[in-house]
This record gives sequence, structure tokens and C-alpha cells, in this order.
Amino acid sequence: MKSMDALKILIKVLYIMPAVLWGTIYTCIILLGGIGNLSPVSLSYPILFLIAAVLLWKDKWYGCISGILPGIFMLMLTPDARNTGLFFCIYFAALGLICRKLHKN
Repeated sequence: MKSMDALKILIKVLYIMPAVLWGTIYTCIILLGGIGNLSPVSLSYPILFLIAAVLLWKDKWYGCISGILPGIFMLMLTPDARNTGLFFCIYFAALGLICRKLHKN
């Protein structure tokens, strides 16, 4: 029983990690270089990751969709960003499947 609770806590931490990571990165960029250095599309990344984190935290599997969207945007950018975009697509698809499996209604 305790191991299942620990697993659920770990999974919830995985839900919020991208939102915390991107929020921290963008805060540093804004503080150091100003908001003018960011493209409008990239400003949506932290917001979409936050939406994904909240929905997945509330056991809504479809929250993974708003996490996959920035990954799709990154796939369409330069070849350097494609690996990151693919990672986020796979990461949030896996989280969506895990959430769906754990919280079947």
C-alpha cells in the first residue's frame, strides 16, 4: 500500500517537472535579457506546460495534449530543437497513458 502511494507521488512530480523547469528557464531569460528576446510562440511553452501539469495532477489524462503541443512546435523549428520536441511529445504521451491507466473512470 505504501509503495503504491509513493509511486503516485512520484508520478505527480513527473507531471509538474516540465512546468517548473520551463518556468524557471523563462524567468531567468526575462530577468537577464528582457522579454523582447523571446518569440511569442515560445512564450506559450510555460503556459501550456502549466496547463498540462494542472490537468494531469487532477487525474485528467487529456492534459497531456497541452504538453505535447510545445513538442510539436519544437519539431517544426530548427533541427537542433527537434530532439527536444520529440522528447516532450513522447514524455507527455507516456504521462497521458500512465494517468489514464491509473485513473480509469
